Amino acid sequence: MRVFLTAVFLFLPLMLHASGDHLMNTALRHFERGEYYNTITETMRYRYLYPSGERYGESLILSGMASYRGGDNSGAINSFQETFNLFPDSYYGQQGLHYLGMVRLASGSTAFALNNFLEYNYIYKEGYFYEDSLFYLCLARALSEDYNEAQNAIGYYREIFPEGSYTDRAISLSNKIKYEQEKVQKSPLKAAVASALVPGLGYVYTENYMLGLFSFATNGLFIYLIYDGYRKKNNFQMIFFSLVELSFYNYAIMGSIKSAYDYNDSGSFKRELVLGIKKQF
Repeated sequence: MRVFLTAVFLFLPLMLHASGDHLMNTALRHFERGEYYNTITETMRYRYLYPSGERYGESLILSGMASYRGGDNSGAINSFQETFNLFPDSYYGQQGLHYLGMVRLASGSTAFALNNFLEYNYIYKEGYFYEDSLFYLCLARALSEDYNEAQNAIGYYREIFPEGSYTDRAISLSNKIKYEQEKVQKSPLKAAVASALVPGLGYVYTENYMLGLFSFATNGLFIYLIYDGYRKKNNFQMIFFSLVELSFYNYAIMGSIKSAYDYNDSGSFKRELVLGIKKQF
């Protein structure tokens, strides 16, 4: 027994070095600490020293994740694409294709992401990431503003996975899409006229209630100070606050117009979806 333990003690480091596990384990520790540059360096060293290593695919995935978290979307895309190309029949190949779509979706390349998820769903009907790709296909449709197809994709996902991992998010996404589809567009002209008549009313019209209240209160205050100056026959106060009020009055009108355009824009909806993707990856 003692001889066996001695042999294990002596030869285990050699065995680890022979397989390259020490490099991958070091890379994983760097990744867990947020040291993404070091992670990429160790995975590159592994692939150079062990071109036929058992953890080659894992090293590419880890390198891609480190690149993405380090802000290098292009490096992440290249790593995931290479993983899929080299190991299409393995777990890591499937992971590479799915992650490729996620990075592209998070970085704004919606059309390419859509193709990646469609490709995954076509090739890997019972793949490791089939459910994930079905849901992210819904997100890709929504970000493409193809709302009807997005709703159809959500319905298909819920039919295939009635108690799936993304059920709550799928229901929430469906409700948000319905809101976007049914949202009544606001007229910038009406917003401007409303604020011209009553400063802040244009904000209320565009459902920006806090700015509406602030605009109404500040304009009301300056109008009172103008009146107070007139009542006290203080010309300086009256002229000074008249100029200030004119500035705030014009800002209320222009701000209401911008608020109407912002309300009509789907940008905030898209940003919310992308933020959710980034938090998950």
